[in-house]
Amino acid sequence: MLDAIAATADWLNQMSHRNKRAFPWWSLAAVVFLSFWGGVLFIIGHDALIEVAQTETWPSTEGVVLEATVEAESVQTGEINSTSFYPHVVYHYTVAERQQTGDRITWNNDLSFQSTLQAKEVLADYPVNQAVTVYYNPQNPGQAVLRRGGGESMEILRGLGIIVLAAGALFLCLFSRSLLLWWRASHR
Repeated sequence: MLDAIAATADWLNQMSHRNKRAFPWWSLAAVVFLSFWGGVLFIIGHDALIEVAQTETWPSTEGVVLEATVEAESVQTGEINSTSFYPHVVYHYTVAERQQTGDRITWNNDLSFQSTLQAKEVLADYPVNQAVTVYYNPQNPGQAVLRRGGGESMEILRGLGIIVLAAGALFLCLFSRSLLLWWRASHR
């Protein structure tokens, strides 16, 4: 890793000597771009993980499954067509004598599979007209889940944000060096 940083710094040094008066705009643009998007990814992932963690403390009540189906979503990118399958569950539950309806299995509802068989395996836990445990938000009983926790995709998003922020910090170091070289060359 340090060899790559040193090689990039040498390359920046050579670029600065070729064109002594050119301001290193591309370095500044890379720092701003990477820092902004890294921060956005990190904040979205981190906030979602906080919400997911809160489900661990939610109280439970009994509910009844009304509907359990597999939904398919096809996405075409160029000539490649891919289909994802999602388990979809609708359930009723009662909190403080008020009927509520929910449709989230997990807080992020991020259960996505490559086959209907995998989605049906999740639905096996939620047969129609059967009782289920529902975890609800005590401050907003209309928010509920059938499974506490989860959020693995948000951990990936937060981790990606950290990586992009680290790349922005690396470019900041490189930009500082190229800015210093530009300053020295333009003020001789």
